[in-house]
Amino acid sequence: MAQVLIRDLPEDVVERLKAKAAAEGSSLQAHLRRLLAEASGLDRHGFLSLADDIAATTAGRQHTDAAELIRADRDRDGR
Repeated sequence: MAQVLIRDLPEDVVERLKAKAAAEGSSLQAHLRRLLAEASGLDRHGFLSLADDIAATTAGRQHTDAAELIRADRDRDGR
């Protein structure tokens, strides 16, 4: 795993982050790791959960092949 060092954080910011971590029952490091994962948009668990939710809401529906839609759009534009 990679490591990141953030320099010159204001002390009040660190104290607020520590308080939020404590309120969640986690360490500062775990809290920051979660915040950075969420901010990066690459949280695998969250992505898979969202994909499952979307799949569940569209279950049983007939889906059009995306290639057919693209082809129809191109034919309409004369490409």
